[in-house]
Amino acid sequence: MPTSQFDAVSVEEYLEATYDPDCEYIDGRLIRRTPAGEKYKYVKKRLLAYFREFEDACNTRALEDQRICILDTTRAQRYRIADVCLVRRPHQRALVLRRPPLVAIEILRPYEGTGALLARLSDFLRIGIPHIWAVDVDDASWFTVSQRGLHQVTGQLLAIPELSLTINMRPFLKELE
Repeated sequence: MPTSQFDAVSVEEYLEATYDPDCEYIDGRLIRRTPAGEKYKYVKKRLLAYFREFEDACNTRALEDQRICILDTTRAQRYRIADVCLVRRPHQRALVLRRPPLVAIEILRPYEGTGALLARLSDFLRIGIPHIWAVDVDDASWFTVSQRGLHQVTGQLLAIPELSLTINMRPFLKELE
């Protein structure tokens, strides 16, 4: 297995391999993700549990550390990993999502550079993910991401209108304080 931050591999090798932790693939290079802290792991676990409660009622599936195809052409290839995402059913289990999920959530990792985070969020926007959220576990704050930019959520509710679902973020924020 490659050991540097930016190892060169073919897209075929990337798609057939498993890495621990998983890596993103950007234009022929593996990008290792920053190790996660305890708060990160806790929030991720809680978000997955929360969304899984609604899977049957909303006809969705909550996934973690899911590879998503951003761009796959003869000139460039990009595969990103969403910390948590929500897809509509029927959902074919696959190592890589080829269609955008309904929701992608990024949980900020300790020591992850702002540039790396913004590049990932920009790629999610590029493929048309309708709901992109970012969670800063150190500041106990939530952000929505849209073509207009990154916006801090000042209230306590986040909505997914397609599912008629409103999520009260207060319990998540309170647990981080």
